[in-house]
Formats: sequence, C-alpha cells, structure tokens
Amino acid sequence: MRKYKSYLIILLLFLYTLLSFFFFRNISYKIISDFTFTIFMIFISYIFFGYRNNKLNPVKRRVVITTLIISFFFILIIYLSGFKNGFVHNNNLLTNNFYLNGLLVLTSVFNIEFIRYLFISANKDRIVRNILFTFILCIFEFILLNKFSSNLDFIDLLLTFSFNFVPLLIFSIVFTYTNFYLGYYVPITYKVFIYTYLFFIPLISNVSRYIIVFLSIFILFIIYKIISRNMNLYYYGNEHNFNNNIISIKDLPVIFITILFIYLVSGIGSFYLVGIASKSMEPSIKVGDCAFISRINNSSKLKINDIILFKDDDNNSIVHRVVSITNKNGHIIYHTKGDSNISGDNLDLELKDIEGRVLFIIPSVAIPSIKLDQMIG
Repeated sequence: MRKYKSYLIILLLFLYTLLSFFFFRNISYKIISDFTFTIFMIFISYIFFGYRNNKLNPVKRRVVITTLIISFFFILIIYLSGFKNGFVHNNNLLTNNFYLNGLLVLTSVFNIEFIRYLFISANKDRIVRNILFTFILCIFEFILLNKFSSNLDFIDLLLTFSFNFVPLLIFSIVFTYTNFYLGYYVPITYKVFIYTYLFFIPLISNVSRYIIVFLSIFILFIIYKIISRNMNLYYYGNEHNFNNNIISIKDLPVIFITILFIYLVSGIGSFYLVGIASKSMEPSIKVGDCAFISRINNSSKLKINDIILFKDDDNNSIVHRVVSITNKNGHIIYHTKGDSNISGDNLDLELKDIEGRVLFIIPSVAIPSIKLDQMIG
C-alpha cells in the first residue's frame, strides 16, 4: 500500500509542477498557490506516512552547527564583496508586497524539506522511489523559485538551466542524503541563510552568478564530507566514544579552507583569484588558468616584466605584462603588452588604474568558468 501512496505523492508533485509552469503567469497568484500546495502536500504526506520523530543527537547537533557556521561566513563574505564589486538591487524584491511574497516563498522552500523528510523517512529502503522523488521535487522547487516569461528564448533557457537547475539538482541530491540519515535539520539550516539573503536583502553584491553557484556547490560538498565522516564516527562502532563537542578539531581545517576559498574568489581582500579568458599572454598564461592577484598600493612594488591586472576603456579586466615605466608630468606611467600580441596596449596606466599584480598562476582551474561564459556568449 505504501508503494502506491508514494507514487501518488510523486504524481501530485509532477502534475502541479506542469500546471504551475504552463498556466501560472501572475507572480503573486503563483506564490500563494505554491505555498498552499506545499501545505497540502505536507498534510497528505503526514496522512500517508505519519511522522517519525527527528531527535537531535550529537552527530546531528555537530553537523548543524558546522553547517550554520559555514553558511553564515559564505553569505557574509559574498555580501562584503559588494564593497569591492559594487551592489545591485535585488530583483527578487521588485514586486508588490515583496516582503510578504518573500516570506511565502521562504516558507514554501522550508515546506519542501518537510515533504522530503516525510517521504524519505517512510521509503528508506526504496532507492528507485527516492531517486524519482528527488528529481521531481527538484523540478518543483526549480519552478517555484524561478520566473518564466512566455517569450523565453534559448539563451535565457540555457542561462536559467545552467545557473539554477543544475546546482539545485545537486542541492536536492545532498538534501535527500542528509534527510536519509540526519533528517531535515541540515537542509533547513542551510536554506535559512541562502534564501533569507536572496529574498530579504534589498541590495546584494554584484558577484558573478557562476562564482556564487560554484561556491554553493563547493560548500555543499564540504557539508557532505563532514556529514559522512561524523556519521561513520557515530554509527559504526564509535557511538559511546563520540565527542559531544559542537565542533570537532578535525572540522576546523575544512571550515578554514572553505572560508579562505570564499574569501579569495569573492575579491574583497588584498588577495584574490581571476580566471584568464584570453590567449594574449600565451604561452606564459593559457586560457583557463587562474591568476593569484595581490593588490598594489605602492609604485615601488611594480617593475618591468611584472604581470598586472587592470581595466581597459570598456571596463574589461586585462592581465598583461609591464613592458615600460616612464615619468610623465610627475606621474609614473606604466605601459603593457600581451606576450603573444604584436603591439603593446595603447594605454597610459597610473597606479590608481592597476587592480593588482599577478603573484603566480594556477593552471586550468578556471576552465569550467571560461567554457560556460563562451557557451552563453
């Protein structure tokens, strides 16, 4: 009997998702409808499967606190990067009654995790059902979180798919995994920070969507590794020796590396990473390499043959080599050239125009970012 109830839940999610995608164009109406449907699905799932108490044991407590710390610093650093990269208006707020709508969407997102928990806890021994349910639930959440116009072209669809659906599918798989072993605590904790930032902050950092998506997936991978290790400690013969401290000493390097990585990619500090998309510096620097940049505030730190980062007249970031340094009317002027270019850059750069100096190159790290940028033009 549980088999048919489970497939009925999946069918209801699928049918409503189709209905929402093809017919619900009014944003306010869609938000209310989605919220009502998630409440209805919690009720139906509870009637079908009942509720299994999700007790907070030591491993759950440790993983939840670790997730909270990592998520907090992720959002904090991304937001602070706005002081370097600038801020933009949050498009999620550009609707009437945006705080009410945001609250309803946020509640719907949380409700999804309760639906997931009720379903997974009743079908732990059914792999096929869980895979199908996870995929359909991901599509439902994707439709819930995104706005679709009737004249959506291929590029818009590709952008939406690349930046929203693919990472959301990865999130959904990880959240199903955490629900399977730890219940809904970890997904709820993570979503509190991510979606509060998305729906309630009027000004958000002007950071590349690729960077945010990549960092989000990276953080989820770290959370997954922490969950796996702590479960092995707690459930496989070590329960009585499990340390009840909130954070394990072994978790600290992982948390530190995660925060350091976010810091470097966000560009808010004295050091940051930049992907190379041009062949102008080959063979020294190839397309897809990543440059480790140090900000410069003193002309004495720059010399001929240094590789620097600057903006051209079209505000494009350029990484080229300093070929000459001259003094013009009391101002130090830097001239640059790409190693593979025939002629130098027709720019007179002063210290204030230079973003930083390349300290070293990390080969091929930025290839996914560059390839994706090329695909979407």
